[in-house]
Amino acid sequence: MLREHQDVPDRAGAVALIDSWAGVPAFAHDKHLSVFAANGLATALLPIFAVEVNLARAAFLDRTLERTGIDWDDASEQVASSLRATLASYGEDEEYVEVVGELAALSPDFATVWARSVPAPTRGTFPFRVDRFGVMTLTYQQLLIPGDRGDVLVVWRPADDHSAKRLAALAQSLVD
Repeated sequence: MLREHQDVPDRAGAVALIDSWAGVPAFAHDKHLSVFAANGLATALLPIFAVEVNLARAAFLDRTLERTGIDWDDASEQVASSLRATLASYGEDEEYVEVVGELAALSPDFATVWARSVPAPTRGTFPFRVDRFGVMTLTYQQLLIPGDRGDVLVVWRPADDHSAKRLAALAQSLVD
């Protein structure tokens, strides 16, 4: 599911790869944390992993993460640190200033988390609570997609056998 952008035709390869992984939750976002590709399993796992959702806005303004079983403190630090990493690697641009400015103006929590200056992790583990499937613990890995735009592929895998069974059941429910 490619977000329509005339200036990014090479994202089609990332989209095709992600779509081919029916049993692996995966999505890709740009340097501003806007999702441009996601497979069905990723969005079933957490609806904010959907195309065109900005993960920072979803975390701090919508507060969707607080209702999912994910540790909001850990996730919000990850989001803020990812935005800081973007600034360090790519500098400011109009969209970056818009996202960070909006978060700073509308979310007191963002200012607090932003001030912590925690380094951005490229891997970690989170519990997910999915209706009908219960809690499953998944480990993620972030991989920088080659190019100069700062696009990132995020791939999840079960952290244990219990979670593997629940994730497989969730994946199967999308096929049935």
